[in-house]
Amino acid sequence: MSQETQETVTIEYKGYKAAVKWSDEDGMFVGKVVDIKDSVSFMSHSIPEAHKELGDVIEFYLETWKKHGLKPCYPKHQDTPLF
Repeated sequence: MSQETQETVTIEYKGYKAAVKWSDEDGMFVGKVVDIKDSVSFMSHSIPEAHKELGDVIEFYLETWKKHGLKPCYPKHQDTPLF
């Protein structure tokens, strides 16, 4: 693992941002959506895969809230999602 991959990388999907960092303990990249009240996280084997995982977890998050007739948390910098 190079020094560059041990730094936190920020990725974004539909206005939701996630901090992604390598976890020696898990042997994978761990991502956490930031700037929302809910806890949304994911894991991946690579940074490119993290982009896909973030999209999948955000779509699941939004669909789950919609299914229950509730409003999901949006990033602190916006009142509605960017889609």
